[in-house]
Amino acid sequence: MNEVRNIHLGRQAYTVSADAYKDLHEYLLAIQKKAGKEVAEEVELRMAELLESRGITTEKVVLDKDVAYLKGQLGTPSDFGDDDTEAAELDEAPGSQRRLFRDMDNAMIAGVASGLAKYFDVSVLMIRLLFVLLTFFGGATVLIYLVLWLLIPEAATNSDRLQMEGKAVNVDNIKRVVERADVPGATRRATHIITRMVMRIIKIGFGIVGSTLVAVGVAVFLGAIATFVYGLVHGLKVGQVVLFPLGSEQVALLVCGFTLAVLVAGMLIISGLAILRNRGVVPVWVVATIVGIFVATAAIGTVLGVDMAPTIRDHYRSLQHTRHVTVQPFARLNFVGNSVLYVTEPGSTTSVDIRTFGKIDTNAIKVSEKDGVLTIDSSKYYPRHDCHLVCPYGASNTEVVITTPEPWRVPMDSSTRGAQLEFLMNASARNYL
Repeated sequence: MNEVRNIHLGRQAYTVSADAYKDLHEYLLAIQKKAGKEVAEEVELRMAELLESRGITTEKVVLDKDVAYLKGQLGTPSDFGDDDTEAAELDEAPGSQRRLFRDMDNAMIAGVASGLAKYFDVSVLMIRLLFVLLTFFGGATVLIYLVLWLLIPEAATNSDRLQMEGKAVNVDNIKRVVERADVPGATRRATHIITRMVMRIIKIGFGIVGSTLVAVGVAVFLGAIATFVYGLVHGLKVGQVVLFPLGSEQVALLVCGFTLAVLVAGMLIISGLAILRNRGVVPVWVVATIVGIFVATAAIGTVLGVDMAPTIRDHYRSLQHTRHVTVQPFARLNFVGNSVLYVTEPGSTTSVDIRTFGKIDTNAIKVSEKDGVLTIDSSKYYPRHDCHLVCPYGASNTEVVITTPEPWRVPMDSSTRGAQLEFLMNASARNYL
């Protein structure tokens, strides 16, 4: 049985074996004597980061090999130099690794531009000028800055500042940074209160956006389920006739549409949760898989839709019924009754077609021509109202089409002129159904 100790390292609780505790305690004492208490505290924060990167949590025990790893990363007290801190250069990290932080030591607003400059190792003036120039070409630059402000963490510790500059995070570098930090620290403290207030406002705004995305995503998801179930059970009806889906291919098209809607809802929910939590909520490979399925389903659905469109259109037209009435050329139109939809179409002959979707008796619609006036009387026409979901010709499901060589020049009764003009504007779209 091994003896263990419970300690706090960098404000984190850890369980440490007895031998590892002794080694770690002596190491931190040596750092405190050589470099000071503030450096030792910074070293503890860095140790907590390194242990977390090794997957050591409160449920695991810190062993001798873990302490040896920490000492190897941070250096031993005998390695610390006594050179002039102001003149000495900071040690470079292996491979010049850098991490992106907001640089509050040199911040003008939130340290985004300064942090980007440190990350890309360019002049901060160049980054700030770039933001200003892009602002003149679109307001999205301001939004981008706010998003970066929200997503990029602040370089809050000396360890963060060293990683931001691509420097090695060892005790020697931490000691130098601590001793240099007086002047930039004053700037940081002066802007910290304002920054917190602005950040709180921005987080509230992003919280509203995130909540809205989640709500919309949930609504789309529930709507997709309701539409899918209704489509499978009842189908899309025109009148009392099921128009879609018919057959396995149309059911597959319905499944593709449902899948696309669910994926869109999922992406909205994921995006909203990511904004609310200020970090990713799912692994990148999961998002990539969702995008891949979306693209594949969209492609399959497009192919099925193009293939099924003529079939659906022909099925629709096969359910139309037309009563054809031949009339003599006329000079004026006179409509009596408004229970049907009137449409005029150009043609080589003069005729009246009474179209219905489904078998409806239209003999009550009287068509007569006298003294050059064509009268269509539907005042005594009372159709069977069997159209509940989609009514292609209105509530009565009846359309009267007047064909004449010059339909646009036919004068109309003043009482029906406004309604007829509306019919004429919509006629072209209806002819392609």
